[in-house]
Amino acid sequence: MTPRTTRRSPVLQDIWQQFATYDYNAKRSQRRFYRLRGWVLALGVSATLLALLYSSPEPFENMLDSPVLKSVLRALIVLAPIVISVLQNASNKFREGTNYVQLRGAAEALKREIFRYRMKVDLYSPEQTVNTPRDIKLVGKAKQIGANLMSSETGQDGLEHFRGDLPPKGAVAADDDGFTDLTPDEYIQWRLEDQRDYYRARISAWSRQSRMLQWAIYGFSGLGSFLAAIGGEVWVVVTTAMVTAFISYQEYKRYNLLISIYNQAASDLEAVRLWWMALPPKEQKYRDNINKLVKNTETILRTEHADWMQEVREALMELRHEDEMAQQANQ
Repeated sequence: MTPRTTRRSPVLQDIWQQFATYDYNAKRSQRRFYRLRGWVLALGVSATLLALLYSSPEPFENMLDSPVLKSVLRALIVLAPIVISVLQNASNKFREGTNYVQLRGAAEALKREIFRYRMKVDLYSPEQTVNTPRDIKLVGKAKQIGANLMSSETGQDGLEHFRGDLPPKGAVAADDDGFTDLTPDEYIQWRLEDQRDYYRARISAWSRQSRMLQWAIYGFSGLGSFLAAIGGEVWVVVTTAMVTAFISYQEYKRYNLLISIYNQAASDLEAVRLWWMALPPKEQKYRDNINKLVKNTETILRTEHADWMQEVREALMELRHEDEMAQQANQ
């Protein structure tokens, strides 16, 4: 083992800044994307309800005798699809979903390099940094990741510079300062176990959300059947719109597929951890085993993220296709 480095590398500081900027802008794009899609779904249901109210079904026929109220409802009915179309075009034009995926991919790629750098493995190992310092190699990797990002669609948009402590909150485990070189035990705790626990937490949260959505779909479907049975067929269109909105949300969130991906990643990480813990203390000091620990862990994380990106990209393509079909139908 080489001596442990505790200095705060200026190069690593810059790389964390680059990561933080990508991470910050990825979160902003994600929030904007979900906000836009949420408004599209909410306005779709609202437009259906407004159209139904305009037809003055019981018990609203007396309440809507006012010409002014009728005119307001008619204007809202006309405006609703126009606003929905504008929001759909904005979502596609500003590429918030695509930007989120690409920025998240670049941020995670940088983080993988940071942990390899801090563990001094692969191209950052003492054997491979005799002629070229590992700081220079890290800069080269970061430059390559940045160039790939800037050559994508995201490169056409401006990125807001992150201002705050480095590494940013949530980027590393609570006890990890993000700068010091790591021992294998620290890597296990602050990288492998931290990421495994993150997957498990997301699986639990997504499972709850998926069940709630499914119950909502069942509930509104049942409500529609009940309304039809008691003579309230006119209101079934509203419950149908609600069911359609929930299904659309469920489809672009892709809970089941993402849960499967995270389950596999968490299981694979746990297998690596158990392999390491089963090694005799003497063998845990061997450079080959340390390299294997980091390589296997980072490969699992890279594979998980590639699968995640693929699923999200497919969901975005489907959404864009649905938006185009809806706009053609309204023309």
